Amino acid sequence: MNRNVPLYIQQFQPFHDPDTDPGDLAPDAIHIWWALLDLPDSRNATLAATLNAEETTRADRLGGTRRQRFIATRGILRMLLGRYLDQRPEAVPCGRDPSGKPRLTDPEVLPKMHFSLSHSNEMALFGFCPNRIIGVDIEQIRPVDNWEAIAERLFSTAERMALREAEPSRRPTLFFRLWTMKEAWVKATGEGLGGLRGIEIPGGHAAGDHGDGECLTDRSGRSWMIRTVTVAAGYAAAVAVTADPRNRS
Repeated sequence: MNRNVPLYIQQFQPFHDPDTDPGDLAPDAIHIWWALLDLPDSRNATLAATLNAEETTRADRLGGTRRQRFIATRGILRMLLGRYLDQRPEAVPCGRDPSGKPRLTDPEVLPKMHFSLSHSNEMALFGFCPNRIIGVDIEQIRPVDNWEAIAERLFSTAERMALREAEPSRRPTLFFRLWTMKEAWVKATGEGLGGLRGIEIPGGHAAGDHGDGECLTDRSGRSWMIRTVTVAAGYAAAVAVTADPRNRS
């Protein structure tokens, strides 16, 4: 990330590390938290008690592990937002926008915080930034038998070439690094899945070969800082934020 934009990455263990805190979220800082979602029933029940009626209804429509992980994801999000906003988790004014993306619903709080979340299997990723639009994505790395068909539909020519030239053993990792970097951008912009073609990630960039100050430009001409995020083994993750902190749209 740009050396002028502090990036803090930390595992969040809500019931084991109550004192884990990166401090105040400075105006131009980015905080990234990752968390394991498979919690004991008693801990999950505590998180379930923080959800609002709409979130509880959504959770009740799910079954088994999916329900437990949904509750953990939303409960942890509320705990983190509560820290930043100095509110009880159950009091955080968190709802959904028309696309279903979680958002703050209090107009007095909304300008103070941008956030994004993503989950895959047993892991979740949360990103927070006061004055930049932010998107995060996490995916479990796994073999993708139809990667060429997916890449043909959603990746650029350069991205497809990087995948074809990669060693077969490295291809799943590179695929999901490219995917999460593009998907983080999609979540920041609000584009649908088809929007993945709206920005091109150089293969070397996805592999970590980039400078601190490097930005990528999307097809509309906006500049973005997009970086991979190191979390637990077996997962790829990324964050995307607007390069210009004044760009709030």
